[in-house]
Amino acid sequence: MCLEETSIYKKLKAVFEKCGINPILVGGFAVNRYGYSRFTHDIDFMIEASAYLSLEAEMKKIGYREVLRTGLFVRMKGASDRELMVDFLFVNPATFKKLHRNGDTVTIDSNVFSVPSLFHLIAMKLHSIKNSRKRRFTTDMTDIIKLIERNDINVLDDAFKTMCLKFGNENLYNQIVDVGKNP
Repeated sequence: MCLEETSIYKKLKAVFEKCGINPILVGGFAVNRYGYSRFTHDIDFMIEASAYLSLEAEMKKIGYREVLRTGLFVRMKGASDRELMVDFLFVNPATFKKLHRNGDTVTIDSNVFSVPSLFHLIAMKLHSIKNSRKRRFTTDMTDIIKLIERNDINVLDDAFKTMCLKFGNENLYNQIVDVGKNP
């Protein structure tokens, strides 16, 4: 991990503590937690939408500004091009609580962050593929396949199939099974 990543995690942890929130680390760094390391150009956190108001002001104090806002997320960019962008994905309180309750943690630069459970992370990736119109397919499908391989997930297990059909679709599930047959 490069120095800029380490220092931003310390800054972010301080911001989160000041705002009284405990976001969930998702995306590439959450994938790393489950044994598949890959490059990522941003840091993704899931939060309740209502938490963003106080967070926005504190992020500005550490040099971050909004560069994109939708009803579902905000992307923030640091003052330096060397700093990773930070995305905040908004979810409803019930989903947020469920992900926290069933999640795990990861320690980065002596800071502990919550991450979703392995199955919830895969479910998020499936949901992203299903709803992104190929824009995220390659990255998210690769993450799913590598997470399955690194964590010895049986793709023929009924619980795994049910999850795939709920958050993805039958076509995605069949692609995952086919890759498992022909690694």
